[in-house]
Amino acid sequence: GEEVQVIDSYKDGGDTMQITKGKCRFWVQTPTNGVDVMQCLEKRAGSKFAYWVIACLNANNASDVKVALEKLVADSSIADRPFLVCRRGFVPELLVIFRKKDSDKHKDVRFDGFEQTFFGFRKGGQPARKLTAVLRNFMSDAQVVLTNMGVETKAPKNMKREEPHGYKDLEEAVAHWGVKRFEHFKGDVAIKQKNKIELDQFERDCSAVFPMLTTWVRPREEVSDDVIFLESEHHQRQCPGCFEEDATHYAKRLTVVRWSQKQQTVVICTVDEWLDGDEHERSSLVLFASAEIGKSKLAHLIAQELTIGKGMDRYTFTKSVDGLGILTYSGDLRKSGCICLMDIKFEAARGKVLGVEDFKAIWDVMEGGVIKDTRYKPANMPAGVPRVMGFQGSPEDAGIWFREHDQSNLGSFLDAVQPRKLANGRPETTSAYKERLNLLVSGFTSHEQAILRRVSIGFPTSSLVTDDFVRRLEGDSASAAATHKSRRAAYWAARRDRE
Repeated sequence: GEEVQVIDSYKDGGDTMQITKGKCRFWVQTPTNGVDVMQCLEKRAGSKFAYWVIACLNANNASDVKVALEKLVADSSIADRPFLVCRRGFVPELLVIFRKKDSDKHKDVRFDGFEQTFFGFRKGGQPARKLTAVLRNFMSDAQVVLTNMGVETKAPKNMKREEPHGYKDLEEAVAHWGVKRFEHFKGDVAIKQKNKIELDQFERDCSAVFPMLTTWVRPREEVSDDVIFLESEHHQRQCPGCFEEDATHYAKRLTVVRWSQKQQTVVICTVDEWLDGDEHERSSLVLFASAEIGKSKLAHLIAQELTIGKGMDRYTFTKSVDGLGILTYSGDLRKSGCICLMDIKFEAARGKVLGVEDFKAIWDVMEGGVIKDTRYKPANMPAGVPRVMGFQGSPEDAGIWFREHDQSNLGSFLDAVQPRKLANGRPETTSAYKERLNLLVSGFTSHEQAILRRVSIGFPTSSLVTDDFVRRLEGDSASAAATHKSRRAAYWAARRDRE
């Protein structure tokens, strides 16, 4: 057959995803209803100055659809280019995507005899990831497909070696697969064995410990959304921006406070100083705020910056302490550039409330610590990984959270940390503010002071992210809703024509 060429590739967790060009294939299938084919795409006036031509054409009602698609490919002179053409299953349209020659990038392509709408990739994210999403969505939504392209998953190189693998290597290889992919893999191995087809070394090793791997894949899948790989589709949905452009000026200049046990005084800085200086290496950033001002969104922006700065490929974002045990065992915590804990309940398996040492483990960036009572495995909070935390609360009731977790003096500190107004209505001076907090903390035990030196606390009351960032986050749902509406209209229009 025709030699397979790799057009583009990208890393996805532990795997390498490859977009390939090979032998032309044709197939008919039952389409997957509800696929948003225009995900990652936006309308364009044409295809000029674009390498990839992406178009939606009016329906081709030819009785022999294969011949019609082959004719479209031939008439468009794209047979030797990477291409995919398909007839949509639920809407009478043709979808076309192909790559121009480099010398033709400046040319505007048109399809004779068709009404046509052109699309291009949205900004942000890796082009290879967006191209993969478009190909998969087009194929899923299609009833008839003609293409010489494909998307292949390549396992890490160390999984292709000929010598036996260790069990830990196998665990790491399948950790991010999820139950469905793992079950498909098991099924493929069973079919090979039934047909007496030789297995490779990785397949032989996995088949020897399938029961043990199965018990690991399921709990790891439970926390798969808690690990955000940079440039992944999940990352682009959660954080389509950057701190510099999408955090508000108010968020950057928000004051946060921590206790310095060495200097025996409170230390005051702003959020951008905490991020750009060395404070994130000393203390966790803890924000108490009411809902709807964007503390989770700001946490994503900050975590992204810290992860890039540390040269890591992922960060952890979770709302449960329990999952940290699984993420410890999988190695994701120590490989993270930041750990975000948002609106957590400070309890582990079976509702057990965690104690003072567990508090220290959560907050302590410099030394880390262990939480023994998390589900499945103990959580080992790694030293040197910055933390960002957000809790529901306001200046009036922030101390309640600590008091509910048997930390009364810390609750008193939270109650006092907001600057007060004097009798004449003016705000208290910085020196008076620090003196008041210093006097309060001096009466705390050394354990309580040790916790306060591990956290930089702030109370935002205004929006933390820009309106444009929020619109980008909501854009996918708006686009999907518009696509679903147009699909319904086209479906009923086609049905009325048939009747």
